[in-house]
Amino acid sequence: PRYIRCFDQIRKAVESVNKHIKLAGPETVGNQYINEFLDPKNHADGRAPEIMSHHAFLGMGSATETFFKAIDNFMTGDVAGIVEQRDAVAPKTEMVLNEWIPFLTDWCDEDDARALFEKHGDALERDPRGGACPNWKDPKSQPTRANRQTLGWNVAAGAFAYGYARLALVGYKYVGADQLIGGPCESVWQLAAFQCAVDI
Repeated sequence: PRYIRCFDQIRKAVESVNKHIKLAGPETVGNQYINEFLDPKNHADGRAPEIMSHHAFLGMGSATETFFKAIDNFMTGDVAGIVEQRDAVAPKTEMVLNEWIPFLTDWCDEDDARALFEKHGDALERDPRGGACPNWKDPKSQPTRANRQTLGWNVAAGAFAYGYARLALVGYKYVGADQLIGGPCESVWQLAAFQCAVDI
């Protein structure tokens, strides 16, 4: 695939400058491209990637078991297949998950949301993921504070800890979060992480 050809060209260029830098990829959700990406036969230089990285979308929810069930399904589905493929064709490739993505649907302060909808009416978009919050991408949604009453934030944090431990048991080197929580306050609450992404 084109992604692998681009990765190979980028790796060659980077290594011509600094052979100690290790690239990570393919940076997709689930296991899209990963089986092909891990196999050294698919790379121009016959080398497996040093680091296989991907994302996990856990769905949308609030103070429910949604995220935990999604983790269980992710582990027995995508992750089991990825680990099996890695062990078969690229046993030295390290595995990382750099975007753990649970989307909260009850992220906003209810009073803020109510006041903004009264002020803007239908001109203010609702969060397309559901719930009573405005669409955080809509400039009219500001200022909207985070909801400090909901258990959703704690559920998302607990799900991160649960997923982190499960991934560690199958050999993942690290697990990162998509912002602190996917969606609201994206520019403010990002976890400290260095990521390079190539969109093709």
